[in-house]
Amino acid sequence: MTSLGHLGRRIVLGSVGVAVLAVALAAAIGGIALRVEFDRYARVQQDDRAAQVVASLAAAYERGTGWTATDLEPARQLAETAGATLSVTDVAGRVVLAATPPAPGAGGPMADVMRRMHGSGAMALGPERREPIVAGGTVVGTAVIAFPATDLPAEREVRDALARAQWAAAAAAGLAALAFGMVVARRIAGPVGALAGATEALR
Repeated sequence: MTSLGHLGRRIVLGSVGVAVLAVALAAAIGGIALRVEFDRYARVQQDDRAAQVVASLAAAYERGTGWTATDLEPARQLAETAGATLSVTDVAGRVVLAATPPAPGAGGPMADVMRRMHGSGAMALGPERREPIVAGGTVVGTAVIAFPATDLPAEREVRDALARAQWAAAAAAGLAALAFGMVVARRIAGPVGALAGATEALR
Protein backbone atom coordinates (compact mmCIF):
# COMPACT_ATOMS: atom_id res chain seq x y z
CA MET A 1 0.00 0.00 0.00
CA THR A 2 3.01 2.25 0.47
CA SER A 3 3.69 2.15 -3.26
CA LEU A 4 0.03 3.15 -3.87
CA GLY A 5 0.50 6.13 -1.57
CA HIS A 6 3.58 7.16 -3.52
CA LEU A 7 1.64 6.76 -6.77
CA GLY A 8 -1.18 8.99 -5.49
CA ARG A 9 1.25 11.65 -4.34
CA ARG A 10 3.01 11.58 -7.69
CA ILE A 11 -0.28 12.01 -9.54
CA VAL A 12 -1.28 14.95 -7.36
CA LEU A 13 2.10 16.66 -7.55
CA GLY A 14 2.30 16.05 -11.28
CA SER A 15 -1.13 17.57 -11.89
CA VAL A 16 -0.35 20.60 -9.75
CA GLY A 17 3.07 21.08 -11.30
CA VAL A 18 1.82 20.92 -14.87
CA ALA A 19 -1.06 23.33 -14.18
CA VAL A 20 1.06 25.86 -12.33
CA LEU A 21 3.84 25.69 -14.92
CA ALA A 22 1.39 26.20 -17.77
CA VAL A 23 -0.27 29.20 -16.13
CA ALA A 24 3.09 30.68 -15.04
CA LEU A 25 4.40 30.45 -18.61
CA ALA A 26 1.20 32.03 -19.91
CA ALA A 27 1.54 34.82 -17.32
CA ALA A 28 5.18 35.46 -18.22
CA ILE A 29 4.47 35.52 -21.95
CA GLY A 30 1.44 37.73 -21.37
CA GLY A 31 3.50 40.14 -19.26
CA ILE A 32 6.16 40.45 -21.95
CA ALA A 33 3.54 40.96 -24.66
CA LEU A 34 1.80 43.55 -22.50
CA ARG A 35 5.03 45.47 -21.96
CA VAL A 36 5.82 45.45 -25.68
CA GLU A 37 2.31 46.64 -26.50
CA PHE A 38 2.47 49.45 -23.94
CA ASP A 39 5.84 50.57 -25.34
CA ARG A 40 4.47 50.52 -28.88
CA TYR A 41 1.41 52.47 -27.79
CA ALA A 42 3.60 55.06 -26.03
CA ARG A 43 5.77 55.50 -29.16
CA VAL A 44 2.69 55.97 -31.35
CA GLN A 45 1.27 58.53 -28.92
CA GLN A 46 4.56 60.42 -28.83
CA ASP A 47 4.82 60.39 -32.63
CA ASP A 48 1.28 61.79 -32.88
CA ARG A 49 1.92 64.48 -30.26
CA ALA A 50 5.21 65.52 -31.91
CA ALA A 51 3.41 65.83 -35.26
CA GLN A 52 0.70 67.96 -33.61
CA VAL A 53 3.28 70.27 -32.03
CA VAL A 54 5.15 70.74 -35.33
CA ALA A 55 1.91 71.32 -37.25
CA SER A 56 0.84 73.92 -34.68
CA LEU A 57 4.17 75.72 -34.99
CA ALA A 58 4.01 75.68 -38.78
CA ALA A 59 0.45 77.03 -38.77
CA ALA A 60 1.43 79.77 -36.31
CA TYR A 61 4.34 80.82 -38.51
CA GLU A 62 2.18 80.92 -41.63
CA ARG A 63 -0.47 83.05 -39.90
CA GLY A 64 1.96 85.77 -38.89
CA THR A 65 5.00 85.18 -41.11
CA GLY A 66 6.90 84.64 -37.90
CA TRP A 67 6.27 83.74 -34.28
CA THR A 68 4.94 85.64 -31.30
CA ALA A 69 4.35 84.43 -27.77
CA THR A 70 0.62 84.15 -28.47
CA ASP A 71 1.22 82.13 -31.63
CA LEU A 72 3.44 79.69 -29.74
CA GLU A 73 1.02 79.09 -26.85
CA PRO A 74 -0.94 76.18 -28.48
CA ALA A 75 2.29 74.28 -29.20
CA ARG A 76 3.51 74.91 -25.65
CA GLN A 77 0.27 73.54 -24.20
CA LEU A 78 0.45 70.45 -26.42
CA ALA A 79 3.94 69.71 -25.13
CA GLU A 80 2.96 70.47 -21.53
CA THR A 81 0.02 68.05 -21.47
CA ALA A 82 2.35 65.32 -22.75
CA GLY A 83 4.85 66.05 -19.97
CA ALA A 84 7.46 66.96 -22.60
CA THR A 85 10.00 69.75 -22.89
CA LEU A 86 9.89 71.85 -26.04
CA SER A 87 12.50 74.16 -27.52
CA VAL A 88 11.90 76.02 -30.80
CA THR A 89 14.61 77.78 -32.80
CA ASP A 90 14.26 79.80 -35.97
CA VAL A 91 16.44 79.43 -39.07
CA ALA A 92 19.04 81.75 -37.53
CA GLY A 93 19.34 79.48 -34.49
CA ARG A 94 17.61 81.91 -32.12
CA VAL A 95 15.47 80.29 -29.42
CA VAL A 96 11.90 81.55 -29.76
CA LEU A 97 10.35 79.15 -27.25
CA ALA A 98 11.73 77.12 -24.36
CA ALA A 99 9.02 75.29 -22.42
CA THR A 100 9.20 72.70 -19.66
CA PRO A 101 6.40 70.95 -17.73
CA PRO A 102 5.39 72.91 -14.60
CA ALA A 103 6.96 71.85 -11.32
CA PRO A 104 4.79 70.09 -8.69
CA GLY A 105 2.61 72.65 -6.92
CA ALA A 106 2.89 75.21 -9.73
CA GLY A 107 0.72 76.10 -12.69
CA GLY A 108 -3.01 76.23 -13.31
CA PRO A 109 -5.65 73.73 -14.46
CA MET A 110 -3.49 72.48 -17.35
CA ALA A 111 -0.65 71.75 -14.95
CA ASP A 112 -3.05 69.88 -12.64
CA VAL A 113 -4.15 67.67 -15.54
CA MET A 114 -0.55 66.96 -16.48
CA ARG A 115 0.39 66.07 -12.90
CA ARG A 116 -2.54 63.65 -12.58
CA MET A 117 -1.31 61.93 -15.75
CA HIS A 118 2.37 61.81 -14.87
CA GLY A 119 2.44 61.74 -11.08
CA SER A 120 3.53 64.36 -8.60
CA GLY A 121 7.31 64.02 -8.96
CA ALA A 122 9.66 65.02 -11.74
CA MET A 123 10.05 62.43 -14.49
CA ALA A 124 13.19 61.55 -16.37
CA LEU A 125 13.13 62.52 -20.01
CA GLY A 126 13.95 60.35 -22.99
CA PRO A 127 16.17 61.29 -25.93
CA GLU A 128 15.53 64.58 -27.70
CA ARG A 129 13.67 64.52 -31.00
CA ARG A 130 14.61 67.19 -33.54
CA GLU A 131 11.74 67.95 -35.92
CA PRO A 132 12.01 70.46 -38.79
CA ILE A 133 9.21 73.02 -39.01
CA VAL A 134 8.09 73.53 -42.61
CA ALA A 135 5.87 76.45 -43.62
CA GLY A 136 5.06 77.21 -47.24
CA GLY A 137 7.44 74.51 -48.41
CA THR A 138 10.40 76.09 -46.56
CA VAL A 139 12.09 75.03 -43.34
CA VAL A 140 11.52 77.94 -40.96
CA GLY A 141 12.82 76.43 -37.74
CA THR A 142 13.42 73.37 -35.61
CA ALA A 143 11.45 71.90 -32.72
CA VAL A 144 13.38 69.92 -30.12
CA ILE A 145 11.03 67.73 -28.07
CA ALA A 146 11.86 65.37 -25.21
CA PHE A 147 9.10 63.12 -23.88
CA PRO A 148 9.13 61.35 -20.49
CA ALA A 149 11.29 58.23 -20.55
CA THR A 150 9.26 56.34 -17.96
CA ASP A 151 5.74 54.94 -18.14
CA LEU A 152 2.76 56.92 -17.01
CA PRO A 153 1.59 55.96 -13.50
CA ALA A 154 -1.78 54.98 -14.98
CA GLU A 155 -0.06 52.57 -17.39
CA ARG A 156 1.96 51.02 -14.58
CA GLU A 157 -1.20 50.57 -12.51
CA VAL A 158 -2.96 48.78 -15.38
CA ARG A 159 0.05 46.56 -16.03
CA ASP A 160 0.46 45.73 -12.33
CA ALA A 161 -3.26 44.94 -12.00
CA LEU A 162 -3.11 42.57 -14.97
CA ALA A 163 0.01 40.90 -13.55
CA ARG A 164 -1.74 40.36 -10.20
CA ALA A 165 -4.73 38.88 -12.00
CA GLN A 166 -2.48 36.50 -13.93
CA TRP A 167 -0.71 35.27 -10.80
CA ALA A 168 -4.03 34.92 -9.00
CA ALA A 169 -5.14 32.74 -11.91
CA ALA A 170 -1.97 30.68 -11.48
CA ALA A 171 -2.75 30.14 -7.78
CA ALA A 172 -6.36 29.20 -8.58
CA ALA A 173 -5.17 26.78 -11.26
CA GLY A 174 -2.79 25.20 -8.75
CA LEU A 175 -5.60 24.67 -6.23
CA ALA A 176 -7.88 23.27 -8.92
CA ALA A 177 -5.13 20.92 -10.09
CA LEU A 178 -4.56 19.81 -6.49
CA ALA A 179 -8.23 18.94 -6.04
CA PHE A 180 -8.37 17.23 -9.44
CA GLY A 181 -5.20 15.28 -8.74
CA MET A 182 -6.51 14.04 -5.41
CA VAL A 183 -9.74 12.82 -7.05
CA VAL A 184 -7.85 11.09 -9.85
CA ALA A 185 -5.39 9.57 -7.39
CA ARG A 186 -8.22 8.08 -5.33
CA ARG A 187 -9.93 6.66 -8.42
CA ILE A 188 -6.71 5.12 -9.67
CA ALA A 189 -5.53 3.92 -6.28
CA GLY A 190 -8.77 1.99 -5.61
CA PRO A 191 -8.68 -0.35 -8.65
CA VAL A 192 -4.91 -0.70 -8.43
CA GLY A 193 -5.21 -1.60 -4.76
CA ALA A 194 -7.86 -4.23 -5.56
CA LEU A 195 -5.65 -5.62 -8.31
CA ALA A 196 -2.70 -5.75 -5.95
CA GLY A 197 -4.81 -7.52 -3.34
CA ALA A 198 -6.03 -10.09 -5.88
CA THR A 199 -2.48 -10.67 -7.05
CA GLU A 200 -1.34 -11.19 -3.50
CA ALA A 201 -4.17 -13.65 -2.86
CA LEU A 202 -3.29 -15.64 -5.97
CA ARG A 203 0.33 -15.65 -4.90
